[in-house]
Amino acid sequence: MAETPPKTNLIDFTICGQKFRLRATDDDARRIRKVASEIERLVHERRSGGANSDFRAALMVAYELGFDYNRLADENRRFKQGAEKALAPAQEIAERLIGRIDNELDAAPGGE
Repeated sequence: MAETPPKTNLIDFTICGQKFRLRATDDDARRIRKVASEIERLVHERRSGGANSDFRAALMVAYELGFDYNRLADENRRFKQGAEKALAPAQEIAERLIGRIDNELDAAPGGE
């Protein structure tokens, strides 16, 4: 049976005076509004810090967010690689134990 797609609604939000409309689930709508508010705040900070237009401030915010995203993606990749490396010995032990259990079951009376 196919899953019912989540209910979505149209949401409106504004960034730098520009209106946007997206279709989103309720959870995504909250996140979209939160992100839009944060972008608006960051653009305002850049304008207060000397950026001479909303466009230039928005570009700087986009760069900063992209830079942070890239850094976090790298950290996530390194974390996953470290976790896989750390778990490899445990996985090997589990596989050996499962092999031993299978061998014991096969050797037991009535085993296959």
